Amino acid sequence: MKRLKTFLLLLLVAFCPGWTSPAHVNLNATDNNGVLLVYIGEMGAMGVDIAVEIDSTVGARYDVVFQNGDNVLSHIAVFYKFSAPNQTIFYNYLSHQSVTHNCCESASSGSNVKAAGTGVIDNYSCTHVQNVNNNERNATDYWVSTQVPGYSLLLKILNSIGPGYQQLFVDGNIFQWGGLVRMTSTSHGRTVGSIDLTEANPAMSFPAKDFDVPSN
Repeated sequence: MKRLKTFLLLLLVAFCPGWTSPAHVNLNATDNNGVLLVYIGEMGAMGVDIAVEIDSTVGARYDVVFQNGDNVLSHIAVFYKFSAPNQTIFYNYLSHQSVTHNCCESASSGSNVKAAGTGVIDNYSCTHVQNVNNNERNATDYWVSTQVPGYSLLLKILNSIGPGYQQLFVDGNIFQWGGLVRMTSTSHGRTVGSIDLTEANPAMSFPAKDFDVPSN
């Protein structure tokens, strides 16, 4: 669960292995309120796929899939709606169980993240943000940019959730510098995990059911 929460940074952020483009999305819709962000990476021997759907009129949903080859080890989806600003629902596609969290039960205890420089990644002007802990033996580095599509919607969601959101989204303070472009985790100087933004589509239209928690 600790590994999973590390990757639930995205707020706002993969479906099953082999998923590359959601066939249900209507790219030719005339009223596109949505943003799609897709991330691909790895954690040790596991592959990680993350997809984020944000609809400016509905809310956000993101799926995180851990897999070993074609074997799906974990598939968790997080659902958030503007109509229920104090509620976030985690759904496990393997067990078909859901857990509801009150996002604002308590305020965040703070964050250890700090800006460590700037750089350009995949044409995004990024701020390098870092979290170092355990006497500098472990570090997580984030490259974030305000140019990432959906960033303004991301801030809207964070502001709606309030200060307690960091209970669910690790190092949520990184988003004050921008949306996530790349993340790497190191332990004792060795890279143990990474994810990269591989698709950013700012003109999407999603079916309403995408933001509803499955009934089974």
